[in-house]
Amino acid sequence: MAKSPVVATEEMSLEEALYLMRKYKIRRLPVVRGENDLCGMIVISDIYPYVGPHAMTKALFSEEVTEQLRNVRVGSVMTKSPITCDRNATIDEIGVIMRRNKIGAVPVVEGIKLVGIITESDILGALSNIAQVGSDSRRIFFRIPVMDRINTFYRIVS
Repeated sequence: MAKSPVVATEEMSLEEALYLMRKYKIRRLPVVRGENDLCGMIVISDIYPYVGPHAMTKALFSEEVTEQLRNVRVGSVMTKSPITCDRNATIDEIGVIMRRNKIGAVPVVEGIKLVGIITESDILGALSNIAQVGSDSRRIFFRIPVMDRINTFYRIVS
């Protein structure tokens, strides 16, 4: 999980949001209001209708496009109430959520406070570490019923 992710606000212009995406080489921004309360998510494809699919690679836009980006607020194009998870969610749970909903990131919240974001790159990195690609280690996988997860785990370990 990336803690303290780069964020947008509802009042921010699309020009400012695109600037942040380019600067930090990211494709999505959680949208917050007030004291870091998550209220939405904006992704680069939300900006495509205003600038085209090459928004991340174009250095400059025409004055007309730039003006349009300045006049449109993030709050008007963001996904409201995005799918979230809490910080105790497992990689597999988050992976399933992302796959089922065809999304590339899940904001991590405590209540409504944004505490991080998990992207498909984070999931892939975690899976690579688990698999320890290139190492000579072995791993054992157990599927434990949720209802008795802790007791079963302790019995297996002991």
